[in-house]
Amino acid sequence: MNGTTRSGTRADGDGIRLSVVVMTHRDRLPLAERLAGAHPELGMRIVLDPRPDGPPGSFRTARAAWSAVLPAATHHLVVQDDVELCRGFTSALRGVISARPRDAISLFAEWGSRTSHGLRIAALTGRAWAQVTDTYVPSQGLVLPAEVARSADAHLARAEADGEPDDIALLAYLHKAGIDCHACVPNLLEHQDVPSLVGNNEMGVRSSVCSFPDGPDPAELALLAQGDSVSDIDFIPYFSWTEGSAHFCVRAPAGAAEWHRVPALRVFTARGVHRDRLAGAFGETMAGLEAEELLRERISPILLHQLWLTGVAHGLRIAELTGTTTFPPPSRAARRAVETMGTGALRRFVPPQHMPGLEPALAALTRGALRFGGTLASSCGPVPGYSSIAQGIGSIASSPIPAN
Repeated sequence: MNGTTRSGTRADGDGIRLSVVVMTHRDRLPLAERLAGAHPELGMRIVLDPRPDGPPGSFRTARAAWSAVLPAATHHLVVQDDVELCRGFTSALRGVISARPRDAISLFAEWGSRTSHGLRIAALTGRAWAQVTDTYVPSQGLVLPAEVARSADAHLARAEADGEPDDIALLAYLHKAGIDCHACVPNLLEHQDVPSLVGNNEMGVRSSVCSFPDGPDPAELALLAQGDSVSDIDFIPYFSWTEGSAHFCVRAPAGAAEWHRVPALRVFTARGVHRDRLAGAFGETMAGLEAEELLRERISPILLHQLWLTGVAHGLRIAELTGTTTFPPPSRAARRAVETMGTGALRRFVPPQHMPGLEPALAALTRGALRFGGTLASSCGPVPGYSSIAQGIGSIASSPIPAN
Protein backbone atom coordinates (compact mmCIF):
# COMPACT_ATOMS: atom_id res chain seq x y z
CA MET A 1 0.00 0.00 0.00
CA ASN A 2 1.26 3.46 -0.86
CA GLY A 3 0.32 6.88 0.50
CA THR A 4 -0.48 8.37 3.85
CA THR A 5 -3.40 6.97 5.78
CA ARG A 6 -5.62 9.78 6.95
CA SER A 7 -8.33 9.41 9.55
CA GLY A 8 -11.02 9.32 6.86
CA THR A 9 -13.52 8.10 9.44
CA ARG A 10 -14.90 11.28 10.99
CA ALA A 11 -18.65 10.89 11.33
CA ASP A 12 -20.82 13.80 10.25
CA GLY A 13 -24.39 14.13 11.41
CA ASP A 14 -25.34 11.18 9.21
CA GLY A 15 -23.12 8.82 11.23
CA ILE A 16 -21.25 7.69 8.12
CA ARG A 17 -17.52 7.11 8.57
CA LEU A 18 -15.86 6.70 5.20
CA SER A 19 -12.82 4.67 4.27
CA VAL A 20 -11.67 5.45 0.71
CA VAL A 21 -8.96 3.93 -1.49
CA VAL A 22 -7.96 4.11 -5.14
CA MET A 23 -6.54 0.94 -6.67
CA THR A 24 -3.76 1.23 -9.23
CA HIS A 25 -0.64 -0.27 -10.78
CA ARG A 26 2.79 1.33 -10.52
CA ASP A 27 2.67 2.14 -14.25
CA ARG A 28 -0.46 4.23 -13.64
CA LEU A 29 0.50 5.67 -10.27
CA PRO A 30 0.35 9.29 -11.56
CA LEU A 31 -3.34 8.78 -12.35
CA ALA A 32 -4.05 7.66 -8.79
CA GLU A 33 -1.96 10.42 -7.25
CA ARG A 34 -3.77 13.03 -9.32
CA LEU A 35 -7.17 11.65 -8.30
CA ALA A 36 -6.29 11.51 -4.60
CA GLY A 37 -4.75 14.97 -4.71
CA ALA A 38 -7.87 16.44 -6.29
CA HIS A 39 -10.06 15.24 -3.40
CA PRO A 40 -8.17 15.73 -0.12
CA GLU A 41 -11.44 15.81 1.82
CA LEU A 42 -11.87 12.07 1.15
CA GLY A 43 -8.56 11.04 2.73
CA MET A 44 -8.12 8.76 -0.26
CA ARG A 45 -5.32 6.20 0.14
CA ILE A 46 -3.52 4.57 -2.78
CA VAL A 47 -3.41 0.77 -3.03
CA LEU A 48 -0.82 -0.60 -5.45
CA ASP A 49 -0.73 -3.94 -7.23
CA PRO A 50 1.30 -6.08 -4.80
CA ARG A 51 2.88 -7.99 -7.71
CA PRO A 52 3.34 -5.41 -10.46
CA ASP A 53 5.56 -7.76 -12.47
CA GLY A 54 3.02 -10.57 -12.32
CA PRO A 55 0.56 -11.55 -15.06
CA PRO A 56 -1.74 -8.68 -16.17
CA GLY A 57 -4.89 -8.52 -14.10
CA SER A 58 -6.76 -6.46 -11.53
CA PHE A 59 -7.62 -9.20 -9.02
CA ARG A 60 -4.49 -8.83 -6.87
CA THR A 61 -5.05 -5.12 -6.45
CA ALA A 62 -8.79 -5.54 -5.90
CA ARG A 63 -8.17 -7.93 -3.01
CA ALA A 64 -5.73 -5.50 -1.43
CA ALA A 65 -8.14 -2.61 -1.93
CA TRP A 66 -11.12 -4.36 -0.36
CA SER A 67 -8.97 -5.44 2.57
CA ALA A 68 -7.83 -1.86 3.28
CA VAL A 69 -10.83 -0.87 5.40
CA LEU A 70 -10.05 1.62 8.16
CA PRO A 71 -10.89 0.23 11.63
CA ALA A 72 -13.63 2.70 12.57
CA ALA A 73 -15.26 2.93 9.14
CA THR A 74 -18.93 2.21 8.51
CA HIS A 75 -18.50 2.15 4.71
CA HIS A 76 -15.60 1.46 2.36
CA LEU A 77 -15.29 2.99 -1.11
CA VAL A 78 -12.93 1.60 -3.74
CA VAL A 79 -12.40 3.61 -6.92
CA GLN A 80 -10.29 2.76 -9.93
CA ASP A 81 -7.53 5.11 -11.02
CA ASP A 82 -9.09 6.07 -14.37
CA VAL A 83 -12.21 7.78 -13.06
CA GLU A 84 -13.16 11.42 -12.59
CA LEU A 85 -15.37 12.34 -9.65
CA CYS A 86 -18.16 14.86 -10.08
CA ARG A 87 -18.22 18.23 -8.35
CA GLY A 88 -19.71 17.92 -4.87
CA PHE A 89 -18.85 14.22 -4.86
CA THR A 90 -18.37 13.81 -1.11
CA SER A 91 -21.72 15.32 -0.19
CA ALA A 92 -23.52 13.35 -2.91
CA LEU A 93 -21.75 10.16 -1.81
CA ARG A 94 -22.95 10.58 1.76
CA GLY A 95 -26.44 11.12 0.44
CA VAL A 96 -26.52 7.92 -1.58
CA ILE A 97 -25.06 5.90 1.30
CA SER A 98 -27.68 7.32 3.65
CA ALA A 99 -30.39 6.29 1.19
CA ARG A 100 -29.24 2.65 0.98
CA PRO A 101 -26.81 2.09 3.89
CA ARG A 102 -26.95 -1.72 3.90
CA ASP A 103 -26.49 -2.22 0.17
CA ALA A 104 -23.58 -2.38 -2.23
CA ILE A 105 -23.70 0.82 -4.29
CA SER A 106 -22.19 1.19 -7.75
CA LEU A 107 -21.47 4.84 -8.47
CA PHE A 108 -20.94 4.14 -12.18
CA ALA A 109 -22.50 1.97 -14.88
CA GLU A 110 -21.08 2.02 -18.38
CA TRP A 111 -23.46 3.10 -21.09
CA GLY A 112 -23.78 -0.29 -22.80
CA SER A 113 -24.15 -2.51 -19.74
CA ARG A 114 -27.40 -4.26 -18.86
CA THR A 115 -27.52 -2.23 -15.67
CA SER A 116 -27.47 0.93 -17.79
CA HIS A 117 -30.83 -0.05 -19.25
CA GLY A 118 -32.31 -0.48 -15.79
CA LEU A 119 -30.98 2.98 -14.95
CA ARG A 120 -32.60 4.38 -18.10
CA ILE A 121 -35.93 2.96 -16.99
CA ALA A 122 -35.33 4.47 -13.55
CA ALA A 123 -34.61 7.91 -14.99
CA LEU A 124 -37.57 7.71 -17.35
CA THR A 125 -39.94 6.75 -14.53
CA GLY A 126 -38.80 9.37 -12.03
CA ARG A 127 -36.43 7.24 -9.98
CA ALA A 128 -32.69 7.40 -9.33
CA TRP A 129 -31.73 3.79 -8.62
CA ALA A 130 -31.71 0.42 -10.35
CA GLN A 131 -30.66 -3.04 -9.30
CA VAL A 132 -27.48 -4.32 -10.91
CA THR A 133 -28.45 -6.85 -13.59
CA ASP A 134 -25.06 -7.61 -15.12
CA THR A 135 -23.11 -10.80 -14.42
CA TYR A 136 -20.54 -8.63 -12.66
CA VAL A 137 -20.75 -5.74 -10.21
CA PRO A 138 -19.79 -2.40 -11.79
CA SER A 139 -16.73 -1.54 -9.74
CA GLN A 140 -15.17 1.61 -11.18
CA GLY A 141 -16.51 3.16 -7.99
CA LEU A 142 -18.14 0.79 -5.50
CA VAL A 143 -19.23 1.30 -1.89
CA LEU A 144 -19.71 -1.59 0.53
CA PRO A 145 -20.71 -1.59 4.18
CA ALA A 146 -17.42 -1.88 6.03
CA GLU A 147 -18.12 -5.30 7.55
CA VAL A 148 -19.08 -6.67 4.15
CA ALA A 149 -15.81 -5.40 2.71
CA ARG A 150 -13.79 -6.83 5.60
CA SER A 151 -15.29 -10.28 5.03
CA ALA A 152 -14.78 -10.34 1.27
CA ASP A 153 -11.22 -11.58 1.04
CA ALA A 154 -11.82 -15.23 1.91
CA HIS A 155 -14.27 -15.55 -0.99
CA LEU A 156 -12.12 -13.48 -3.33
CA ALA A 157 -9.03 -15.57 -2.58
CA ARG A 158 -10.84 -18.75 -3.66
CA ALA A 159 -12.22 -17.05 -6.76
CA GLU A 160 -8.80 -15.73 -7.74
CA ALA A 161 -7.37 -19.24 -7.47
CA ASP A 162 -10.16 -20.44 -9.77
CA GLY A 163 -9.33 -17.77 -12.35
CA GLU A 164 -12.53 -15.73 -12.06
CA PRO A 165 -12.50 -11.99 -12.90
CA ASP A 166 -12.64 -9.91 -9.73
CA ASP A 167 -15.88 -8.06 -10.58
CA ILE A 168 -17.71 -11.34 -11.25
CA ALA A 169 -16.31 -12.88 -8.07
CA LEU A 170 -17.33 -9.84 -6.06
CA LEU A 171 -20.92 -10.04 -7.28
CA ALA A 172 -21.04 -13.74 -6.39
CA TYR A 173 -19.78 -12.89 -2.90
CA LEU A 174 -22.44 -10.21 -2.46
CA HIS A 175 -25.19 -12.61 -3.55
CA LYS A 176 -23.89 -15.24 -1.14
CA ALA A 177 -23.77 -12.68 1.67
CA GLY A 178 -27.34 -11.55 0.95
CA ILE A 179 -26.27 -8.03 -0.03
CA ASP A 180 -28.33 -6.24 -2.67
CA CYS A 181 -26.39 -4.27 -5.26
CA HIS A 182 -27.82 -1.10 -6.77
CA ALA A 183 -26.50 1.62 -9.07
CA CYS A 184 -27.48 5.28 -8.95
CA VAL A 185 -28.40 7.75 -11.67
CA PRO A 186 -26.88 10.19 -12.28
CA ASN A 187 -23.62 8.33 -11.81
CA LEU A 188 -21.28 10.19 -9.47
CA LEU A 189 -18.17 9.57 -11.55
CA GLU A 190 -17.06 9.21 -15.15
CA HIS A 191 -14.69 6.68 -16.69
CA GLN A 192 -11.77 8.17 -18.60
CA ASP A 193 -10.73 6.61 -21.89
CA VAL A 194 -7.12 5.67 -21.11
CA PRO A 195 -5.15 2.59 -22.27
CA SER A 196 -6.08 -0.52 -20.30
CA LEU A 197 -3.42 -2.67 -18.65
CA VAL A 198 -5.66 -5.75 -18.75
CA GLY A 199 -6.92 -5.68 -22.34
CA ASN A 200 -10.25 -3.91 -21.88
CA ASN A 201 -9.76 -1.49 -24.76
CA GLU A 202 -11.32 -4.06 -27.10
CA MET A 203 -14.61 -3.34 -25.34
CA GLY A 204 -14.69 0.13 -26.86
CA VAL A 205 -15.27 3.39 -25.04
CA ARG A 206 -17.04 2.72 -21.73
CA SER A 207 -18.46 6.05 -20.64
CA SER A 208 -21.21 6.62 -18.09
CA VAL A 209 -24.84 5.96 -18.89
CA CYS A 210 -25.56 9.36 -17.32
CA SER A 211 -23.23 11.64 -15.41
CA PHE A 212 -22.67 15.37 -15.10
CA PRO A 213 -19.34 17.03 -14.27
CA ASP A 214 -21.15 19.48 -11.99
CA GLY A 215 -22.77 16.61 -10.07
CA PRO A 216 -26.43 15.90 -9.34
CA ASP A 217 -28.70 18.95 -9.23
CA PRO A 218 -31.11 19.52 -6.29
CA ALA A 219 -33.94 17.56 -7.91
CA GLU A 220 -31.62 14.64 -8.63
CA LEU A 221 -30.24 14.70 -5.09
CA ALA A 222 -33.79 14.53 -3.77
CA LEU A 223 -34.55 11.45 -5.88
CA LEU A 224 -31.29 9.82 -4.80
CA ALA A 225 -32.20 10.44 -1.17
CA GLN A 226 -35.51 8.61 -1.63
CA GLY A 227 -33.65 5.40 -2.47
CA ASP A 228 -36.50 4.13 -4.68
CA SER A 229 -34.96 1.53 -7.00
CA VAL A 230 -35.95 -0.34 -10.14
CA SER A 231 -35.63 -3.66 -8.33
CA ASP A 232 -39.20 -4.91 -8.73
CA ILE A 233 -39.11 -5.19 -12.52
CA ASP A 234 -38.52 -8.71 -13.80
CA PHE A 235 -38.54 -7.94 -17.53
CA ILE A 236 -35.93 -5.42 -18.72
CA PRO A 237 -34.89 -4.66 -22.33
CA TYR A 238 -31.26 -4.36 -23.28
CA PHE A 239 -28.92 -4.32 -26.27
CA SER A 240 -26.02 -6.76 -26.47
CA TRP A 241 -23.02 -4.65 -27.49
CA THR A 242 -21.04 -7.80 -28.26
CA GLU A 243 -23.65 -9.35 -30.56
CA GLY A 244 -25.44 -6.26 -31.86
CA SER A 245 -28.91 -7.52 -30.96
CA ALA A 246 -31.96 -6.51 -28.92
CA HIS A 247 -33.16 -8.66 -26.04
CA PHE A 248 -35.23 -8.71 -22.89
CA CYS A 249 -33.63 -10.04 -19.73
CA VAL A 250 -35.98 -11.92 -17.43
CA ARG A 251 -35.42 -12.53 -13.75
CA ALA A 252 -35.43 -16.12 -12.52
CA PRO A 253 -37.79 -17.08 -9.65
CA ALA A 254 -37.34 -15.57 -6.19
CA GLY A 255 -34.18 -16.68 -4.48
CA ALA A 256 -32.19 -17.15 -7.69
CA ALA A 257 -29.65 -14.63 -8.92
CA GLU A 258 -29.89 -15.83 -12.49
CA TRP A 259 -31.46 -13.92 -15.34
CA HIS A 260 -32.42 -15.32 -18.74
CA ARG A 261 -32.62 -13.47 -22.02
CA VAL A 262 -35.12 -13.58 -24.84
CA PRO A 263 -34.70 -12.04 -28.31
CA ALA A 264 -36.83 -8.91 -28.46
CA LEU A 265 -38.56 -9.87 -31.71
CA ARG A 266 -39.79 -13.12 -30.17
CA VAL A 267 -41.23 -11.25 -27.23
CA PHE A 268 -43.02 -8.76 -29.46
CA THR A 269 -44.43 -11.59 -31.57
CA ALA A 270 -45.61 -13.46 -28.48
CA ARG A 271 -47.34 -10.30 -27.27
CA GLY A 272 -49.20 -9.81 -30.53
CA VAL A 273 -46.96 -7.27 -32.26
CA HIS A 274 -46.18 -8.69 -35.69
CA ARG A 275 -42.75 -8.13 -37.16
CA ASP A 276 -44.29 -6.55 -40.27
CA ARG A 277 -45.80 -3.84 -38.09
CA LEU A 278 -42.43 -3.29 -36.45
CA ALA A 279 -40.64 -3.17 -39.79
CA GLY A 280 -43.07 -0.57 -41.10
CA ALA A 281 -42.75 1.57 -37.99
CA PHE A 282 -38.96 1.36 -38.16
CA GLY A 283 -39.04 2.59 -41.74
CA GLU A 284 -41.30 5.49 -40.76
CA THR A 285 -39.03 6.44 -37.88
CA MET A 286 -35.96 6.40 -40.11
CA ALA A 287 -37.72 8.40 -42.83
CA GLY A 288 -38.57 11.08 -40.29
CA LEU A 289 -34.95 11.66 -39.28
CA GLU A 290 -33.01 14.56 -40.75
CA ALA A 291 -29.87 12.42 -40.63
CA GLU A 292 -31.36 9.25 -42.12
CA GLU A 293 -28.89 9.21 -45.00
CA LEU A 294 -25.92 9.68 -42.66
CA LEU A 295 -27.04 6.83 -40.40
CA ARG A 296 -27.58 4.45 -43.30
CA GLU A 297 -24.21 5.38 -44.75
CA ARG A 298 -22.28 4.75 -41.53
CA ILE A 299 -24.20 1.97 -39.78
CA SER A 300 -25.63 -1.36 -40.92
CA PRO A 301 -29.45 -1.26 -41.19
CA ILE A 302 -29.53 -4.48 -39.18
CA LEU A 303 -27.81 -2.75 -36.26
CA LEU A 304 -30.03 0.31 -36.59
CA HIS A 305 -33.11 -1.91 -36.50
CA GLN A 306 -31.89 -3.77 -33.41
CA LEU A 307 -31.11 -0.49 -31.65
CA TRP A 308 -34.55 0.81 -32.58
CA LEU A 309 -36.16 -2.37 -31.21
CA THR A 310 -34.33 -1.80 -27.93
CA GLY A 311 -35.76 1.71 -27.75
CA VAL A 312 -39.24 0.42 -28.60
CA ALA A 313 -38.94 -2.13 -25.80
CA HIS A 314 -38.00 0.64 -23.36
CA GLY A 315 -40.93 2.78 -24.45
CA LEU A 316 -43.33 -0.13 -24.04
CA ARG A 317 -42.08 -1.08 -20.59
CA ILE A 318 -42.09 2.53 -19.38
CA ALA A 319 -45.66 3.05 -20.60
CA GLU A 320 -46.73 -0.16 -18.86
CA LEU A 321 -45.04 0.87 -15.63
CA THR A 322 -46.26 4.46 -15.54
CA GLY A 323 -49.42 4.51 -17.64
CA THR A 324 -48.03 7.44 -19.61
CA THR A 325 -46.30 7.93 -22.93
CA THR A 326 -44.79 11.32 -22.13
CA PHE A 327 -41.85 11.82 -24.44
CA PRO A 328 -39.39 13.47 -24.78
CA PRO A 329 -38.10 12.57 -21.32
CA PRO A 330 -38.93 15.12 -18.60
CA SER A 331 -35.61 15.43 -16.72
CA ARG A 332 -32.01 16.11 -17.69
CA ALA A 333 -30.98 12.70 -16.29
CA ALA A 334 -33.61 10.98 -18.42
CA ARG A 335 -32.58 12.95 -21.48
CA ARG A 336 -28.91 12.12 -21.00
CA ALA A 337 -29.65 8.44 -20.38
CA VAL A 338 -31.61 8.30 -23.64
CA GLU A 339 -28.84 10.11 -25.52
CA THR A 340 -26.24 7.51 -24.53
CA MET A 341 -28.25 4.44 -25.54
CA GLY A 342 -27.10 4.42 -29.14
CA THR A 343 -23.47 5.30 -28.47
CA GLY A 344 -23.19 2.73 -25.70
CA ALA A 345 -24.83 0.02 -27.80
CA LEU A 346 -22.84 0.56 -30.99
CA ARG A 347 -19.42 1.57 -29.67
CA ARG A 348 -17.81 -1.63 -31.04
CA PHE A 349 -19.55 -1.43 -34.41
CA VAL A 350 -18.87 2.19 -35.36
CA PRO A 351 -15.33 3.56 -35.82
CA PRO A 352 -14.64 5.92 -32.91
CA GLN A 353 -13.80 8.80 -35.24
CA HIS A 354 -17.33 8.64 -36.68
CA MET A 355 -19.30 8.35 -33.44
CA PRO A 356 -19.34 12.04 -32.35
CA GLY A 357 -20.98 13.04 -35.62
CA LEU A 358 -23.58 10.29 -35.25
CA GLU A 359 -24.60 10.86 -31.63
CA PRO A 360 -27.42 13.38 -32.32
CA ALA A 361 -28.90 11.16 -35.03
CA LEU A 362 -28.74 8.05 -32.82
CA ALA A 363 -30.42 9.96 -30.01
CA ALA A 364 -33.20 11.05 -32.38
CA LEU A 365 -33.66 7.45 -33.52
CA THR A 366 -33.89 6.32 -29.89
CA ARG A 367 -36.47 8.98 -29.03
CA GLY A 368 -38.58 7.95 -32.00
CA ALA A 369 -38.38 4.33 -30.89
CA LEU A 370 -39.44 5.26 -27.35
CA ARG A 371 -42.47 7.13 -28.65
CA PHE A 372 -43.58 4.23 -30.83
CA GLY A 373 -43.03 1.75 -28.00
CA GLY A 374 -45.29 3.80 -25.77
CA THR A 375 -48.13 3.49 -28.27
CA LEU A 376 -47.98 -0.31 -28.10
CA ALA A 377 -48.93 -0.55 -24.44
CA SER A 378 -52.68 -0.46 -25.05
CA SER A 379 -52.63 -3.24 -27.65
CA CYS A 380 -49.97 -5.66 -26.39
CA GLY A 381 -50.68 -8.96 -24.74
CA PRO A 382 -49.59 -9.53 -21.12
CA VAL A 383 -45.95 -9.51 -20.08
CA PRO A 384 -44.73 -13.13 -20.11
CA GLY A 385 -43.34 -14.28 -16.79
CA TYR A 386 -40.30 -16.40 -16.14
CA SER A 387 -42.34 -19.60 -15.84
CA SER A 388 -43.80 -19.28 -19.33
CA ILE A 389 -40.36 -18.57 -20.76
CA ALA A 390 -38.72 -21.45 -18.91
CA GLN A 391 -41.40 -23.82 -20.21
CA GLY A 392 -40.93 -22.59 -23.78
CA ILE A 393 -44.56 -21.54 -24.13
CA GLY A 394 -45.53 -19.97 -27.44
CA SER A 395 -42.78 -18.64 -29.64
CA ILE A 396 -40.55 -17.51 -26.78
CA ALA A 397 -37.32 -19.35 -26.16
CA SER A 398 -34.75 -18.28 -23.60
CA SER A 399 -31.13 -18.85 -22.76
CA PRO A 400 -28.91 -17.96 -19.79
CA ILE A 401 -27.46 -14.50 -20.24
CA PRO A 402 -23.82 -14.34 -21.33
CA ALA A 403 -21.50 -11.67 -20.01
CA ASN A 404 -22.67 -8.89 -22.36
